[in-house]
Amino acid sequence: MFDASKFTATTFAGAMSTEYDVIPEGDYTLMVGPYDEKTWFRAQTFKNDDGTDREAVAFEIPMEIIDDTVRATMGRTLVLSRYKGFIDLDANGDIDFSKGRNIKIGRLREVLGQNDPTQPWGFPMLAGRGPFKGHNRVTPDKKNPERKYAEISRITTMSGS
Repeated sequence: MFDASKFTATTFAGAMSTEYDVIPEGDYTLMVGPYDEKTWFRAQTFKNDDGTDREAVAFEIPMEIIDDTVRATMGRTLVLSRYKGFIDLDANGDIDFSKGRNIKIGRLREVLGQNDPTQPWGFPMLAGRGPFKGHNRVTPDKKNPERKYAEISRITTMSGS
């Protein structure tokens, strides 16, 4: 069992890593990670052209990479990338189901067989679901091109539809 007092009273030697290993770009089998509303969603504020503030809701859903080679290369049993974007809200502050809105969430629901308009649905229903296929894209940091980030850029069913 973890003992915080003992742990914090211990001194250590050696330098720690300061950069994350990046999941190689490629196509992988994925599973949706565990649900946590505090890490899946966050409000962000942007400036409109007229200088006023505009709030948007961002999502960042963890996606487990199911690939033994990647796990071995990264030295981890759990390898997570992220599927992210913004959520379109309607005038009441609810998720917008209008045509052309929330495409990324709609695609994820479709891939997981959860995009049936006759069935009730909520975000926690995504957790732990899969498998499905996805493309992990690697992009450089805008301020430091040596620093790289990984995110899932495309998803599809296991059969590719």
